[in-house]
Amino acid sequence: MVINKYKESSVIMGRVPHGSDLLEWITELLVKEQITLGTISLIGAVSQAAYSYYNQAEQTYHTIGPVEKDLEILSAIGNISLKDGEPFAHIHIIFSDDNGKAFGGHLVNGTIIFAGEFHITLLSGPTLQREIDKITGLNLWRSE
Repeated sequence: MVINKYKESSVIMGRVPHGSDLLEWITELLVKEQITLGTISLIGAVSQAAYSYYNQAEQTYHTIGPVEKDLEILSAIGNISLKDGEPFAHIHIIFSDDNGKAFGGHLVNGTIIFAGEFHITLLSGPTLQREIDKITGLNLWRSE
């Protein structure tokens, strides 16, 4: 097992533009700001949601959505690293509907923001690069 140590170098916070595809917008922000290592969290509301579930037995993602209804983002949390040499945000998200029912999974393209606020903590330390893990079939951080 490899454990790396990191230091918080700075924090950026802001709003996600209304009508944006959440994952697409975050990815564009990471590229524009050259963010390759950090953590991310966000809250807000969406007019449409899309997320996926990883079936461990099949080793495949199953996309749920688009769910075309107004939903709250109860929590979204993730990390930022490199995948194929490009900034990559790996985010899990929890939504709630008008009855308070919560559901969620792995954020994918197709989640449309009504209102959103994000918090990214930039880290300094060894680069984290994602690659296919032969046991799980997932793109996980490289283990030396």
